[in-house]
Amino acid sequence: MTALPDIAEATPLWLLLLTTLVGAVEGAGLGRRRGTDVDIIGMAVFAFFLGLGGGLARDALLGLPAAAIQSFWYPTMVVTGLGLVLVLGRWIPLTGSVMVGLDALTLGLYAVIGTQKALDHDVPPIGAVVVGLFAALTGGAVVSLLQQQRPAVITPGAPYAVLALIGVLLYLALVRLDGGLAAFACVGFVVISRFVTLHRGTTTGAVSSLPEP
Repeated sequence: MTALPDIAEATPLWLLLLTTLVGAVEGAGLGRRRGTDVDIIGMAVFAFFLGLGGGLARDALLGLPAAAIQSFWYPTMVVTGLGLVLVLGRWIPLTGSVMVGLDALTLGLYAVIGTQKALDHDVPPIGAVVVGLFAALTGGAVVSLLQQQRPAVITPGAPYAVLALIGVLLYLALVRLDGGLAAFACVGFVVISRFVTLHRGTTTGAVSSLPEP
């Protein structure tokens, strides 16, 4: 039986660049949505944080040099994503099934890579969960704040954070058995569950308010 490659421990460069590009395209696309009042610098900032924000948050929590800005390729992917939206934005299906799948892939990869990197630096499992979630969710939260909106991670809606959390816990449960299997299980769960919850219209609900004293 052929062992699965461990995409958390040794992630292929092309896959890292693809996730960065997808995030950058999504961020730049937010800047071009009707009713979003930003200039090209605003689009670039959105692209930067959705493309690289997760990696920056992960490395900051672990006290590591920011890998995303120490390589030529990652900023290049952000610029490429920005250029694609500027030139071809009207033809890019930002809400289509392909982008939904790529977005879910990005969410799962950031979560699993962040979790494994934390484990590599001797962070206990509960801390690794925190790092994985910050890596997966920080970029979107920062962009929401820049848009003067409440981040989706703390409001009722699509269960991004819940899916990322379950994926990270699944990874931690399996990683001692087989790192490759654990990574594919985490990312596969996030991607499949994203489509299932979208198809069923599953959302998180608001917590009930405490009664007045």
